Amino acid sequence: MSRNKGTDITEAFESHHINPSVEKLLPKYFIKDANTPRNSPFTFNDDGFYRTLKRAVFEEMKKIPKDVSKTADRIIDALFVTLLASSTLANSSRNYWFSMLWYVVASVTFALLTSACHNYIHRKTNWRMYIFNMSMWSYRDFRVSHVISHHLYTNTLMDLEISSLEPVLFYLPRRDKPLHARLGFITEFIFFPLGFISLFIKRFCRVLFVEGFPNNIIAGTMP
Repeated sequence: MSRNKGTDITEAFESHHINPSVEKLLPKYFIKDANTPRNSPFTFNDDGFYRTLKRAVFEEMKKIPKDVSKTADRIIDALFVTLLASSTLANSSRNYWFSMLWYVVASVTFALLTSACHNYIHRKTNWRMYIFNMSMWSYRDFRVSHVISHHLYTNTLMDLEISSLEPVLFYLPRRDKPLHARLGFITEFIFFPLGFISLFIKRFCRVLFVEGFPNNIIAGTMP
């Protein structure tokens, strides 16, 4: 939080707080008006499109059944149990084809589980969001990058999840897309696994060589 002190967080505030009553807290945390204009063309006038949409969304959210989150929990738990069971069967069987069958089940379940766990990264801290780390990516790193790019600038060039892989992959519709970009829905199955592995190696090296992982364990200072 101290790193962001004194910075303009207009987009972050507007995109993450749907409840209009939150604005009553602003005077308590207000520091000063920003000295420089925001690096974006977006406006948040009270009678403008964005805030009008937020008010409408807030009213619609009241109609969402309260048991929806419990249904999501059951789906995640079922996928997690299926992953553990299929992985165990795949590794314990001596029959090659039987093992391959369960490996496929485990792989598909794991892919679905990783995608579904994205839902829990949006919530307050909970144990299910840690399942995301089984993909070798960090829920913490994704939580930060997802919030400051995709939430703020959804599906635009400022959205890192859309533009970070350009010019290899183009997610936004364009008339002049090259062939390799048009096949992105296929090649992403190659880039994403490699990306997860590279991110894991990066985090491992950072902990080992920058943060001093062994020393932290010996000294008992590991957070």
